[in-house]
Amino acid sequence: MTKLWRQMLGDAIRGTRRERGERLVDVAETAGISPQYLSEIERGRKEPSSEMVEAVAEALGLTTLDLVRRAADESASATGPTTTSRLASVTSLRSDGSDGSDRTDRPERPDRTRASVLALAG
Repeated sequence: MTKLWRQMLGDAIRGTRRERGERLVDVAETAGISPQYLSEIERGRKEPSSEMVEAVAEALGLTTLDLVRRAADESASATGPTTTSRLASVTSLRSDGSDGSDRTDRPERPDRTRASVLALAG
């Protein structure tokens, strides 16, 4: 099952906070939100506004774009090769019914989830 955006974002926030050795209460205070609300965001239970995402990103020493990219990267690694393989097999079919295996110039196909998230951040 694919994770929701708020879950991917929450994972990125929690992962970044832990990497930096920061306590939840300290990040929440710096961001100007309650520790309970930040905890709910990290667990993917609340979908924060863009202003809230910006405040949390700044409290972690990141730009909003950096935080969104981390969420996108986690999403890409979570979907793994299974999704990529499935996508490649579906998209490689050609209108003439062949699988396109005779082509040597086929470009790699980017992960759609990551591309979508980066487009939102852009």
